Formats: sequence, structure tokens, C-alpha cells
Amino acid sequence: MASQADAVRLRQVLGLPPLTASATPAPTETPRPTPTPAPTVTEAALVSACAGRNVPQAATYGGTVHPLVVVDQDGDIGTPPYEINMKWIFDEWLSPIQLVLCVDDPVAVKVGSCGTYTRRSDGVAGEIIRYKYTQKVRVIVAATGKQTGYKTLAGDTPSCAKSLSLPISGPPPWNYYGGLPSDEAINTYATSVSTK
Repeated sequence: MASQADAVRLRQVLGLPPLTASATPAPTETPRPTPTPAPTVTEAALVSACAGRNVPQAATYGGTVHPLVVVDQDGDIGTPPYEINMKWIFDEWLSPIQLVLCVDDPVAVKVGSCGTYTRRSDGVAGEIIRYKYTQKVRVIVAATGKQTGYKTLAGDTPSCAKSLSLPISGPPPWNYYGGLPSDEAINTYATSVSTK
């Protein structure tokens, strides 16, 4: 049996051109489709979920971590005062947003009276009525625009004292208001909702 080297010499002796090896074509890979990036969820779309509109770009609600944003009563998503919104702003959530927490306008709730006080400026006596603020924080599934829960948070109740320094004017009774629910309370609720 002749070797390949013998075949090359024989062709040279006979004056034939050298053999050329034909390359076996390499199998070609079927091109894979380039994944289409998920559409960006805009702030305006997320805010609209608070009005019951669905956000088509939002993720389906499920799993153990629920990426979310908090929309304040003015319809804004900002970093202060809701620190959890930083995860959305810096793309730290593992998937697109699933939930929107909507902070409703505060409501003043009457909690009692401090009794009768006398205004120093003119000696007028009158009752001082205490109010505390509450705010409902609604949990909305972004993809559907449907509410899935809520929590009503309360601000502090104003305390009565022997003497009160209040900017009161007009005829009595006079209203005495506590503060709004704290931003920390809203952040705490948002954090608990994100991992339910």
C-alpha cells in the first residue's frame, strides 16, 4: 500500500500537478435569535397604576420577592423619602416591577378634646379638638392595575398639656393636629410587602 509521500513523488515524476486536499466544510450553526430586551417601565406608567391602569411592561405578580415602587400622594416616585425606590432607580431589582404602592392623601381623624383653653392674645376661651392624620397605602399589581391589599398608617396623636403654644385664630373651637405618618413607617410597610 503506497503512502501519501509515495503518491506525491509519483505525481512529481509523471509531471502531474500536486494533489490538493479539499477541506471538509465545517457544520454551520443555526443562528440564534437575539433576545429582545424587556420594554422599559416608565415612571408615568407606574404612577398610572394608582388610578387603576395596567402597566403592560410590568412583570407578572409572583415569586417570593416582589419588586415595587412607592408613589407618594403627589403622584411622584422619588428617592427621598422612600428609600426602597432606590432599587428601581438603580436597577437593583431582579426583575421588572410587579407592585406599585400608592400613598393616598392624608385624612384628619378626630381623636378627642383637650378641654377649654384661653387664648392669651385676647382672652377668648374655647375648646381645643385634637386630630391625627391617617394615610392609606394601597398595594396595586402593576400588570393588572388591580388592588391586592392596603394598610392604613397613622401619624402621631397630639398631646394635651396645661399650656399649649398653637397658632390659633378665629373663633373657637380650635383644631389641633398631629403629624403625618412617618416616611419610615411607609418604607417599613413597603419592605414587608416586597418579600411576602
